[in-house]
Amino acid sequence: MMNEFPDEISSDIVDHTSRGGEIFVKEFFYKHYDTSRHKLFLFFRNESVVVFDGNRVQQGRDNINHFFSNLLPPSSHRIFSIDSQPVMSSFPPDNLSVVATGTVSFGGQTPRSFVETFILAPDPDKPRGTYFVLSDVFRFFEPLS
Repeated sequence: MMNEFPDEISSDIVDHTSRGGEIFVKEFFYKHYDTSRHKLFLFFRNESVVVFDGNRVQQGRDNINHFFSNLLPPSSHRIFSIDSQPVMSSFPPDNLSVVATGTVSFGGQTPRSFVETFILAPDPDKPRGTYFVLSDVFRFFEPLS
């Protein structure tokens, strides 16, 4: 179905979404991931879903916290690109789709390329404009030969 919203509204929404995705990736998520991972669970709620390289993490904030805090070695991320767009299921759009690509090194190993896709949803328990990670799908990738 084609977007039937006026161009100026759609443009403003897309600009706002792009900025929000950039702030989330650059200033919050990966910063905590690499320096204070014990706080990473605060971005998630009990209904959040995480898939890490094809493996689903048990749903729920406590399980997600355990996964990030105890099962992954220390990390260092380098982000190459960030793309964001509104999920146009309603007006105004509620959820944001954010895709980040880059490299990550776990435990000092050789950096590996990854792509990570987030669906951010408004947090009804927080002030307007506050989002939580509803879905997080992380995947390592290698060039096809």
